[in-house]
Amino acid sequence: MDTVWIVILEIIKITIPALIVFLTVYYILKQYIAGQLNIEMMRHKTSQKGVVTPARLKAYERLMMFCERISIPNLILRMDRPKMSSKDLQTAMMLAIKQEFDHNLTQQTYVSEKLWEILTLAKNNIFNMISVYGDKVEASFDSQELKNALYKALEEQKSDPLKTAKTAIRNEISLLF
Repeated sequence: MDTVWIVILEIIKITIPALIVFLTVYYILKQYIAGQLNIEMMRHKTSQKGVVTPARLKAYERLMMFCERISIPNLILRMDRPKMSSKDLQTAMMLAIKQEFDHNLTQQTYVSEKLWEILTLAKNNIFNMISVYGDKVEASFDSQELKNALYKALEEQKSDPLKTAKTAIRNEISLLF
């Protein structure tokens, strides 16, 4: 029986230090691998940032241009033709807004959800303004009637939704840097 205890004691003497060494190496390797994984993830993010940031900046540029192109003065300047009726001008302006919006629809993947909501609200506000004032003016009238009504509405408007959208774009760009 004495020899059994001696053998068990010898096994314990060998096993405990081996177990301690194993656990120490396991812990150190685990920490090392986690650190290497973090470093690799940071490298990947940095390389992706070099690709994504220019695309995001391009999206902000396009959305700023979108705001400019759907502003009522710019729409009137681009869409108005000689001897055009108010109804024709209204239709042309509303179609231009829809086309501009559809053309820039994919830019929402590069901007925040909040910014996209602001841009959509601004677009809808301009669209509704043209719709409301276009319906108030008789369809057969010269387009000058609609233009005057829209310019007057712009002057009376308390806040400019496109100015708000442009400010939101600038604020989001500043967050990148």
